[in-house]
Amino acid sequence: MQALTSTVFVFAALLAGCSSTQNSAATKSPEEQQAAWVAYGTPGANHKLLAPMVGTFRTKVTSRMSADQPWSESSGTCENRWIFDGRFLETDFRGDFQGMPFEGRGMTGFDNSTQEFVGFWTDSWSTGLSPISHGTADASGKVLTLHREMKDPITGAWCKMRDVTTIQGPNAHRMESYCQMGSDPEYQMMTIEFTR
Repeated sequence: MQALTSTVFVFAALLAGCSSTQNSAATKSPEEQQAAWVAYGTPGANHKLLAPMVGTFRTKVTSRMSADQPWSESSGTCENRWIFDGRFLETDFRGDFQGMPFEGRGMTGFDNSTQEFVGFWTDSWSTGLSPISHGTADASGKVLTLHREMKDPITGAWCKMRDVTTIQGPNAHRMESYCQMGSDPEYQMMTIEFTR
């Protein structure tokens, strides 16, 4: 904890040095700045909501490329583990998609500053990083809904994505992904069932 506190203080001091006199950070004492950074960097109750997803899971993926396409099924494995002392859940996914090998990596966490869950994703079928997702949990803490936008490589249009993860218990959770492009209605493009 001492190392964290010292590091946080250094970051706070550097940022304060970059602040103009109009910036509210410049009016805070070094102790107040340090306390703000410690609060920002400390995992809390919202991080713990992700704990049931830690571990190795078998996956069943049901997906389709567009609303008028048939569903296809595939399987794989997913390992989720805490990194950075419980600040982020790192995902390592391996399976197949459309009959070809598929690997994906992602991170999910809770941003104490914005009070939102955040995440990103990249995989062996793309050359970019998925834009950062932002969202919230419902009152039960078991349903997380994150939103993002991504560019469709086929049409070039931007697709509004909605990912809903439901924690069903200590050994299972489900993620449903929805897409809405332009004025078209939203459609479900994927469901992943995770079973320990």
